[in-house]
Parts: sequence; C-alpha cells; structure tokens
Amino acid sequence: MARFSIVKKGYSIDEVEGFITKILSLTEEKLAEQTSRIKLLKGEINDLTNQKAELKAREASVSQALFEAMRRSNEIDRAIEARYSIELNRLKAFRRRFSDLLSDITDRPEISVKLSQFDEKVKDIESEIETVMIEEFNLDQNPISDLKESSDAFDLDEAINPKETLEDICRELGLI
Repeated sequence: MARFSIVKKGYSIDEVEGFITKILSLTEEKLAEQTSRIKLLKGEINDLTNQKAELKAREASVSQALFEAMRRSNEIDRAIEARYSIELNRLKAFRRRFSDLLSDITDRPEISVKLSQFDEKVKDIESEIETVMIEEFNLDQNPISDLKESSDAFDLDEAINPKETLEDICRELGLI
C-alpha cells in the first residue's frame, strides 16, 4: 500500500493524484493487453470453429462415400452370388442332360451293335494301314500301336464311360 505524506488537513493532493494517475495508466495498460488477448482468442475460436465445421463436412462426405462403397460392395456380392448360382445350376443341368444322353446311347442295343461294328472296322483299317506301311514304306515298326499309345488320341471307351465326373472336369478348368 502506498504511503502518502501528511500535510495540513490530510494527504498531499499531488501525490494522491499522481498515484491515481499511475494506477489508472497501469489499469488501462492491463485492460488494453487483456482486450488484445481476448480479440486474439476470439479470432482463434472463430478459426477453430470454421475448421471444426469444415472437418464435420468432410466427415459427412467420407461417411457418405464409405456408406455408398459398402452398399455397392454388397450389391456386387449379391450379383456375383446370383451369377455363380445360375452358372452352377446350368452346369448341373448340363451334366444331368449329358449323363442322361450318354445313358440313352449306351443302353440302346442298336448303338452297342453299331459300336462293335465300328470297333471291328477300325481294327480292319488299322490292319490294312499297317500292312501298307510295312509293304510300301518298308517300315518294321507298328505305326498304329504308336498312335494308340499317344495320350492325345481320342478314346471312345473313355468318352462312353468317363472316369471323371463333369463336376471334376469343370473344377479342373476352374469353372466352379
């Protein structure tokens, strides 16, 4: 606390007024500093509020995009599942028709007779070719047996009585 000198009838007016002026100037200085600080903080609050609004808008946009991507992904999954199911059913129907047709063909006696006749004709032709090849081209080997041993040759027995199911073949080909 400030000490004032005592003069006639109280304190010195000049000292008191000087002290009051000094206090007023300090108070005004502190008030100006606080006002400036308040303006700065209000500016920061406005900036942060704007940033917050911008981030909320971005968040809403990202959320909407994510929601749309999830919806589209689910749509694509359902479409793929439906297509897979349709293709699988088509393959099963094809296998059924193929098996039924094959059974019909092998069950017919006239087909069995014709297959036997065909097999006999093929053997006769093989024999003739072998004879011609040996006589005309002086070959000592049996060219027909070489053809039979080839893995690329068509095997009628394999076609009539397949060792693999159609489903196994489709799996090997990557269709299912």
